[in-house]
Amino acid sequence: MIKSFGANIFSEKEFWKIIEMLDWHFVGEDENVVKRATQHLSKKSENFIKKFHQMLLQKLRNLQVCGEYFELKERSDTFLNTRCSIVAAGKKYYNSVLSNPSKIRENTEFQELTNLCNNALAMKKGSARVHISVFKYYSGSPHINFS
Repeated sequence: MIKSFGANIFSEKEFWKIIEMLDWHFVGEDENVVKRATQHLSKKSENFIKKFHQMLLQKLRNLQVCGEYFELKERSDTFLNTRCSIVAAGKKYYNSVLSNPSKIRENTEFQELTNLCNNALAMKKGSARVHISVFKYYSGSPHINFS
């Protein structure tokens, strides 16, 4: 079988397309919110998933300036989950927060976004769990540990 050349090319446009697959009809059921995006990502190559993960890390790092504005860095898990909610809300909201951190919606977190790549790889490999170190999200390190 011949795969189309563009099937595994990764771009920022593709990143936001996957983020738009988050299904907010399931608010409060975070695993269901990311289910469609996880399934879509699992059909891509491992390299594509790694590229998605790298871009997600970059988007989260870009939002670190907001932590200084809101002093959210005291609890790194809250700060991470707040940044995840900003990315999960989509490109328009993400860009508006980058340009004006006062637009951050208070008490909004979305931790499940940190599991998206892990779950997509696990689904792809047919295993219970594949681990991409969550510590990398906290540290802001550009390195990925796929094991």
